[in-house]
Amino acid sequence: MKFWKKQKVQPTRLTDWLFCGAMFLFAVGGLSLGEFNRRHGATREAELTEVSGLASDAEVSTVKGEYGARTKFLKFTVEGFRMTYPDDKPGYDRVFAAVESGTPVTVKVSTKRETVFPRDGWVPIYALTIGDDVVLTYQQTIAEKRGSSKAMHIFGGVLTVIAVYGLYGCYRNRPKTGGLMDASRGRGRNGW
Repeated sequence: MKFWKKQKVQPTRLTDWLFCGAMFLFAVGGLSLGEFNRRHGATREAELTEVSGLASDAEVSTVKGEYGARTKFLKFTVEGFRMTYPDDKPGYDRVFAAVESGTPVTVKVSTKRETVFPRDGWVPIYALTIGDDVVLTYQQTIAEKRGSSKAMHIFGGVLTVIAVYGLYGCYRNRPKTGGLMDASRGRGRNGW
C-alpha cells in the first residue's frame, strides 16, 4: 500500500532556464564584486595622501533609505579634494562642528581607483583628525571595508548555491526527446 502518490514532474520551460541562468550570473557578479573589493578596495596606509587645512564648499545632503531611515552626508573640500562624511561614521557631530566653525582638519584620503566604476569627483576618507583629536582611524576604515567585502562573498556564495540547484532541477526535468533523432518520427528535433 502506497502512502503517497508520485507526482508527475512538469517539464522545464524556457523561462525556468532563463530565470535560473540569470540568477547564476547575478550570483557570480556578486562574488566578483566581493573579490574585487577584497583585493583592490583598500589603499595601504603608506600610499594615502594627507591633506590639511580649512574645509570649504561645505554642504549637507540627506538621502532617504530603506524603511524611512535617513542618512546625512557632509560634503566638503580640503586642498582641492572633495570628500563625503556620512552621519553613521564615528564623530560626525564633531566633524560637522569643525567644518562649520572653520577649524582646520587633517584628512588622509586615497587617490587610487578602488571601485569597479569610477567615482564622480570625490575621494574616500581613511583617517580624519581635528587638531589633536583623532576622529577616524585607518584601522576603523579598513575594518568596515573588510566587513562589506565579507558580506558580498557570503551573499554571492549562498545565491550561487541556490542558482546551481535551480539549474540542476531544470536539467533533470528537461523534456526527454530521445537524442538528436526521435525514432518514433524518424526526424530530428527540428522536424527535418
